[in-house]
Amino acid sequence: MKIVKSYIVVFFFGLLLFIFGCDNPAPTELVQDNSAQESPVQVQVLTKDTSNEYYSNGFDTTGVATTYSGTSDVVTISGVKVTVNNITTSSSLAQAVFFDKSHAVHTSNGGVMGYLTLAPGIVKFNNQRASKILYHLRFNDHGIHRDTVLGYQYILSQNSAIPFNFDYGSAISFQLDHMNGGMQYSFNIPTPEEITGRVDLTGKKANGNLNALLEWNASTLSNTKVVEIILGVMVKGTNTSYPLYKLSASDNGKLLVPPKLLNEIPFNKYDRFVFTFIRQFIIHHNEQGNDLTVYSQSIHSIILNIP
Repeated sequence: MKIVKSYIVVFFFGLLLFIFGCDNPAPTELVQDNSAQESPVQVQVLTKDTSNEYYSNGFDTTGVATTYSGTSDVVTISGVKVTVNNITTSSSLAQAVFFDKSHAVHTSNGGVMGYLTLAPGIVKFNNQRASKILYHLRFNDHGIHRDTVLGYQYILSQNSAIPFNFDYGSAISFQLDHMNGGMQYSFNIPTPEEITGRVDLTGKKANGNLNALLEWNASTLSNTKVVEIILGVMVKGTNTSYPLYKLSASDNGKLLVPPKLLNEIPFNKYDRFVFTFIRQFIIHHNEQGNDLTVYSQSIHSIILNIP
């Protein structure tokens, strides 16, 4: 169980930051017509060069982006499951990050990597107060690995003094009380149905005939139309993961991964696949002049040895 919890830490924060923190377009994007599907699957390349273990495009050594674009403040609530060796561990997370748009963080060549963050007051989810913790930015600046603190973020999880639980198919309240008697606002965030995935992995890497049939419980809600699946790998002998592709498909419960994506991976470096199923709502909320992007999501990551 301790090993499974270590995976939760990696995917809990890493995947959230990746999924909601990287607004820049991927290096390559295409639409693949999968004959096994009634509708096409959109494939987005997330990693440009797997030979570089510390990417310069916003990905760190965990394989997930750790920078937000800063174009809007971000609120995320998530229910997360990680399955390793047929053992599934569940957890929940709520997060809020507020940016100071007047203070950008630049690379040595003048590029913008992100923005300093603000701590405007007290943040609550379902009337539970979130903790204020440091927010780090890690990036590759012309071959130099940098780690800097940009300010604070707000976090509430199941490990909090009063545990936070993600209520699927319902709603979770968000509240911000500004300091010094300033403005206060609150609203409810709808939550998607819980997603539970299954991976049927066949073939062998040595024969170049790997196939992955993905199945999950299709949504019964009309407002959930698309499921995203992150195809990633883990470095041999470590818990370090890299997301390689993002697949977007109809939330109909079944998808055959294009075999080319699986069989062109450099298996000399990686020994496990990570398939992450994501069902989410994205809501743009403007409250008293504050531009918020709200993400509400159910995530299920499945880690499998590469045969």
